[in-house]
Amino acid sequence: MEPIPAPEFSSVSPKEKPKGVPPVEIWVDDDNTSGIEDGSLAHPYNTIGEGIAVGTSGDTVRVMPGNYVEKVVLVDGVNVIGSGADATIIDASGANWAVECFGIGVGTLFSGFRVTNAQLGIYCLGSELSLRENIITNISRPAPHETSADGIRLDDSSPLIQNNLIYDVGGMGIRAQGACEPDIINNTIFDYRYYAGISFAALNIGPGSPVIKNNIVMRGNDQPVGGILWNATCTPEISYNNVFGPANVTGGGSFYAVHNGSWMEVSGGPGAISEDPQFIDPDHGYFYLDPLSPCVDAGDPNPIYNDNDGSRNDMGAFGGNLLDPGATGHSGSGFIFTGIGKIPITEIVADPMDLSHGLFKVSDTVANDLHIHKFTDAPLGGYAWLHGLFGMSDDVDYYQIVAAPYGTSATETLDDSLVKTLFTINPDGTVSSTRVEMGPQSIGGVDNLYLLNKEGYWSFTDLRLIWNTTGLSGKYTVSYKAYRLTGPDTVVEVPLPRNDLDHFTVLINNDPVHTEIESITYADGT
Repeated sequence: MEPIPAPEFSSVSPKEKPKGVPPVEIWVDDDNTSGIEDGSLAHPYNTIGEGIAVGTSGDTVRVMPGNYVEKVVLVDGVNVIGSGADATIIDASGANWAVECFGIGVGTLFSGFRVTNAQLGIYCLGSELSLRENIITNISRPAPHETSADGIRLDDSSPLIQNNLIYDVGGMGIRAQGACEPDIINNTIFDYRYYAGISFAALNIGPGSPVIKNNIVMRGNDQPVGGILWNATCTPEISYNNVFGPANVTGGGSFYAVHNGSWMEVSGGPGAISEDPQFIDPDHGYFYLDPLSPCVDAGDPNPIYNDNDGSRNDMGAFGGNLLDPGATGHSGSGFIFTGIGKIPITEIVADPMDLSHGLFKVSDTVANDLHIHKFTDAPLGGYAWLHGLFGMSDDVDYYQIVAAPYGTSATETLDDSLVKTLFTINPDGTVSSTRVEMGPQSIGGVDNLYLLNKEGYWSFTDLRLIWNTTGLSGKYTVSYKAYRLTGPDTVVEVPLPRNDLDHFTVLINNDPVHTEIESITYADGT
């Protein structure tokens, strides 16, 4: 296979960090429209490129959830970590490639993003970085170059490619050219439309032994494409992969084939299988494995590849040793949503790969403990009482509750009226009550603020909003913003440590229940 010519390049070197200066975290949040940006958590940059531009070797650019419409150019030594591939999107707007890795060394990490809408996903040239836990999808080029729209392309590069999901690409899942010796471990490649899921078959491929193990490669379409193919100059170490359903493009099945003047089918090595991986719902992007999948506990049994729970490796993108994102540790400060109505927030399905994501699924224990209905796969509707708590030491006077359609950054502040009652115990033992309008209020140009009740006796102490969802339908992500009063008519946003419960995603459905009576049977049987 003729290689695609690589461009000339010179790597972008980071500024040298002065001796004795420790690495820093640089924050990015596309929601920051204040005009004040310095890379702090309080004033993050609003593009990834700005964060990378100020980084020095050893620094980490931490990217908050959002939709970042830009092409990302990595710099050697500067880590770039998103908030998870389901929430942190790089939309390259059809650029030649979405993420550029030119001359990036071993110590650099790119992780936690959904890379989409480009002619090539991640392009590595002369690089050895780590690419981990990303989703690469919707990669295409116009004719006549549609077959070069690869998920990941390597030119003279040997990165670690681990726990990535690559699907819906017009070219190959992973294409290697030149001197390449990567480790390709625990990835899922599906619906690729040219040649092979993983290819080391370029005519210019150099000698080397790339490691290819614990991957799932499934054609997922009717295109004439093979599984894992390579040129005889390359000697890959292949084991514990599931290659399922390739087209016979090499004359002998095309699961694993080597080219040395002609194609020769070969074994997939130890642990190789070829069975339907039983993804939960690939048509909707849910590539988690069914519990009965043949890929469960079928990866390399060496304990170094074990899943995070200590069990044997599951093949595919969600098996093996997933990263600890290493975010700043929680200090007892921050906000958590505690419940919706009488239902604890923990009873909403939070796993985005679960078909019930965003629905209430109340456990037997919680239903019995709280004497509430055992909802199963139930959406939200009507008026939702949102409960939540700030840390005792948080310097917060006001807050906003914000919501956005799931998977977008189109955040809006909610503005439903909230009124509470303040009770006062008088010296004579009587109790008086005062009606207090908590919000929405406008202070210093900031709208839809709600007063945080911090002292005294209040009705529904932790109630933060009664959200009128009538008229809404679909999946929404709900979060918050905190503010401190700095003058009679001014507030400033307060950055607080992030945590797993400072946001939630819920499915709203206010459609009326429709019933049909198909038949009636009377007591006499008629």
